[in-house]
Amino acid sequence: QLAARIGSRAPLPDAFVTIDRGGWRTQAFIEADRSTEWVTAFSRKVRAYVDLYRADLWRPLLGAWPLVLTVTTSDRHARTLAETALRVAQQGGGGRIAHAFRFTSVDDLRRGDPYGAIWLVGGRDGRAPFLGSDRRATIAPVPHASTIGLDSSLPASPSRTEKLDGSILNSSIPRHKSASS
Repeated sequence: QLAARIGSRAPLPDAFVTIDRGGWRTQAFIEADRSTEWVTAFSRKVRAYVDLYRADLWRPLLGAWPLVLTVTTSDRHARTLAETALRVAQQGGGGRIAHAFRFTSVDDLRRGDPYGAIWLVGGRDGRAPFLGSDRRATIAPVPHASTIGLDSSLPASPSRTEKLDGSILNSSIPRHKSASS
């Protein structure tokens, strides 16, 4: 439905979910990557998400940019895709949403809590929890803003996780250490 409303150039995720858990709400595109295509094919899909973000057609429908959660065949492939997504997003003008792309292996998903720290994010050390977000997250207009009292005059964030009371999760994922730090 989302692709039909936004247009045929929109990426077609395997699923789109809205999750309410423990007083928090977030939305996510879900991708299942079976490692049957080259990384270049995945790069095209990331570019399609970046193009969708930059076109801004999603904002009236979603309010805030969703996470893009990808489950793949191995930890090694998840790491490769995470770094690829970061590079493609930054090169394509989607640096603001680069942190929204998260990756895990099917084995890690089976062994761990899907809401726990099993998600890899390009350019970041360690693993992030499902509900971890970037420090830049701010309150943004959402379709249900009037029902929970959000101030819809504030600028929309590129991606965020909000509490059902309208407050924003404000944790961070450690960034890679540079040689200068």
